[in-house]
Amino acid sequence: MRPPDWETLAQASGTQHPATVVLLHGALLDRRSMLALLPALPAQRAYLVPDLAGHGSRTSDALPARLDPDGLAADLIEACGLAARRDALVVIGHSLGALVALALQERLLTLGRGALGLVLGDPPLFPCGDTESQQLAKAGLLNDPLGRRLLDECFAGFDLPNPEASPFLASLRRCLPTAPVITLLGGRGRYQRPDGSQDCGTFISMEGRTLLAEAFASDAIHPASSLMLQAQLGHFVLHDQAVLALLAEQLTSLPQGLSETSPIHGWR
Repeated sequence: MRPPDWETLAQASGTQHPATVVLLHGALLDRRSMLALLPALPAQRAYLVPDLAGHGSRTSDALPARLDPDGLAADLIEACGLAARRDALVVIGHSLGALVALALQERLLTLGRGALGLVLGDPPLFPCGDTESQQLAKAGLLNDPLGRRLLDECFAGFDLPNPEASPFLASLRRCLPTAPVITLLGGRGRYQRPDGSQDCGTFISMEGRTLLAEAFASDAIHPASSLMLQAQLGHFVLHDQAVLALLAEQLTSLPQGLSETSPIHGWR
């Protein structure tokens, strides 16, 4: 990954406040899947680790009118008070959380305070049903009431006929000029990890990789953006220790966050 100079970016954006790292989980998971990353990330950081609407500790909360990335991002802005916060933000999202990160950036920009950067972990940018992992995800979502809404309102039933027409690809293209966007793709299908756990495999097909390579080859993107294929990893690319070590190295250059005993915020 090409390391953005977060400190310089923060100064250029005019912020004099510490930077907070926002960690967003995937569909039908909860904040615990992202809290699991924290032991490998810099301790002297401020982290905001919320549950998305309808997930985890928020299963009894009122749901947004639409459970698509934009609706979930709007809910986060209200639930976390992001419009009023003065700290700079770096947003790291896994799977659905990566799509929400893109929508969040677009909404924050309209508020005059876009994130310093985004890190996207194997985002399901092309819900075309063209990978085994998408078919597995569809089956899993159909078995859950919240999942069925996500399937219909967010992922178009994994039946989008043309990957180039994906609204999520369009969102990525709009975000690429605004800040460093580091996108990490898995390169493997379903397999067993060394620790014995199962990885459902990447959500990005070869056609999707080609479209992403074209998007990142544009002269219009932020120069610190990068597209990185992790050939030996699957969908949970952000949860790999080597990837986390690279992220930790980059996050050390963020403007210093909270240094209290527990600089972790979110629902408990």
